[in-house]
Amino acid sequence: MRTPDNGFKQALARGETRIGLWLALADAYAAELCAGSGFDWLLIDGEHAPNDLRSILAALQAVAPYPVHPVVRLPHGDPALIKQVLDLGAATLLVPMVETAEQAHTLARAMRYPPAGTRGVGSGVARSSRWTRFPGYLREADDRVCLLVQVESETGLAQLEAIAAVDGVDGVFIGPADLAASMGHLGRPDAPEVRSAIDAAIAAILKAGKAPGILATDPVLARHYLQLGARFVAVGVDTTLLARSTAALAASFVAPPADKPSLEDLRAAFSGRLLTGEDEMEPFLVDWRRRWRGRALAVAQPDTTLDVAAVLSWCNRNRVPVVPQGGNTGLSGGSVPDGSGRAIVLSLTRLSRIRAVDPVNNTITVEAGCTLQQVQEAARAAGRLFPLSLAAEGTCTIGGNLATNAGGVRVLRYGNARELCLGLEAVTPSGEVWDGLRGLRKDNTGYDLRDLYIGSEGTLGVITAAVLKLHPLPAVETAAFIAVPDLEAAVRVLELGQQRLNAELTAFELLSEECLGLVLKHMPALRRPLAEPSPWYVLIGVSSSRAEGQASQSLMDLLEAALERGWVTDATAAQSLGQVKDLWALRENTSEAQAHEGPTIKHDISLPISAIPEFAIGTGEAIASGYPGVRLAVLGHLGDGNLHYNLLPAADRCGPEHAEAFRALEAPINRLVHDAVARFGGSVSAEHGLGVLRRAEAARYKSPVELRLMRTVKDALDPLGLMNPGKLFA
Repeated sequence: MRTPDNGFKQALARGETRIGLWLALADAYAAELCAGSGFDWLLIDGEHAPNDLRSILAALQAVAPYPVHPVVRLPHGDPALIKQVLDLGAATLLVPMVETAEQAHTLARAMRYPPAGTRGVGSGVARSSRWTRFPGYLREADDRVCLLVQVESETGLAQLEAIAAVDGVDGVFIGPADLAASMGHLGRPDAPEVRSAIDAAIAAILKAGKAPGILATDPVLARHYLQLGARFVAVGVDTTLLARSTAALAASFVAPPADKPSLEDLRAAFSGRLLTGEDEMEPFLVDWRRRWRGRALAVAQPDTTLDVAAVLSWCNRNRVPVVPQGGNTGLSGGSVPDGSGRAIVLSLTRLSRIRAVDPVNNTITVEAGCTLQQVQEAARAAGRLFPLSLAAEGTCTIGGNLATNAGGVRVLRYGNARELCLGLEAVTPSGEVWDGLRGLRKDNTGYDLRDLYIGSEGTLGVITAAVLKLHPLPAVETAAFIAVPDLEAAVRVLELGQQRLNAELTAFELLSEECLGLVLKHMPALRRPLAEPSPWYVLIGVSSSRAEGQASQSLMDLLEAALERGWVTDATAAQSLGQVKDLWALRENTSEAQAHEGPTIKHDISLPISAIPEFAIGTGEAIASGYPGVRLAVLGHLGDGNLHYNLLPAADRCGPEHAEAFRALEAPINRLVHDAVARFGGSVSAEHGLGVLRRAEAARYKSPVELRLMRTVKDALDPLGLMNPGKLFA
């Protein structure tokens, strides 16, 4: 039998890359488990792990059947120990703390038989020769063994060029931990000075024609060193992987100790406010509709991004959940803590600075606690438009808008919050700050992290600032209110409007007669815009850079064409800015008006626009048949397919004494509505987010693959599951 080749040594000589795993458990069973994981090499650690000659032998035997190469790190470079471990069958050795070329030369000779070296001959009793079953072993061994020397001090770096030049040294491994300590950065191998030294060392080793190696458990650092040319890189340690994964698993199921962490430590960690009294916390623990109420350990109100980082770092260390909160205007319970009282509510309303406005680049950089109205006004002051527009714009915040990917009434022309955002600043669950505030419209340099955070509802981290797109201010904004006989007619008017007005068609908002009637009932200052009631109405918004007369005439031409076709039964167009505001008030007060009618079963659904008429007819008939007396109050952004399909109790059963009975209908009605949405290829959450309200529904309608991918992202970015627990996922 021929002595096996050392494929690891050959790969390094060819300039190939090999990825490895560090074994520190000192257990053959664990070594075999890791051997089948797919790594190129495994490091059996005899320096810091509790290995001896027998446990090293057991590990070598355990991994032998697998396509992975074992590397043994010795505790020191004693030639006698080198001889023993080579005889055990290890072909590649890593020797620590090499600081001179003379030391490296001694090690190289200890790896070889005479006359090239000093290795003692004992092949007859050695596993390395298979007890002389490899008859050519003594002749072939010198070419098969591989010596890696570990340079891990400033002294060693000073001699690196000479060490790497030694014949018989196949690779030079940089020890980042000890190197950092020798440079005065104990425990900080990622310190900039240390990283620079490692970068330079890799270049020097490559220049000498040898293979550089390193241990880097941070994936970002590992990839950085690989890009620089590191040839053998260990990217993990078995003990660390086991400790982290078991801690994360426990944290996802096991409640923390009953003892509360010290809030005084948290108070000292950041410069904002920390609220702990029940009365002062109350507004942050209940949603504005007062449907969800929770408890909290405290409410933190940071003043800066670094404050947010400090709070999240404290929460991460103490395993305390975090519930990010903006204006607390959400409709799905996503910003309210659960009832455990374990969480910190992180209110971002004090991060409210407009950092920069760039009219030339058409961008505005704002902090997450800025209200939507504040951003709109800052844009307008610069002669620009920030087009996101919601009924709650005076109190909702940009951070919340982005976390839920808010839509609003202008999506038809300008898109959702996602389309209006160019860059983000965010804080990770561990307290690291990611600065992605680049106002670029093109940046194709890898994964778009911005899109991960947008729509994540605070489950992956905390958005602290954003670069938002601005648009030119329109010269004219006008509106019309039309009555349509049915939804088929409304869709036809939309299609005609897009043909006639093109991008000037800004909004196309749908209201049922039930919605309009409730607004007029509870807001007596508002007036019915048309003489006769109609089953359905549409509020059309138009904005244009053309002269006012031209834009108004285009709108009138559209209305006349729709009237002639019978798609519109009555219409009125605003003649002044005041009339435009009055028409929009009818739409913007619908939620408040419905709140006066007792409990509401709300649905925030989206559908292909072409499917909306058929959906509405079939679903409306099913509800009328199955739940007599229940009122449908439908409104929505017909222009982008988003309906707020809401149901109210019968007019004579709106009192609190009937609330429980009406709530009992919510689950079966949700199933009816959402099953219909699914049949038409729609979504159960268009713009309000899943929060608590829709998490179970999403789990029912999303595919297992999609749910698994979502959970993988969540686990990767928030391994302890501390960010907004209980939201998004059922």
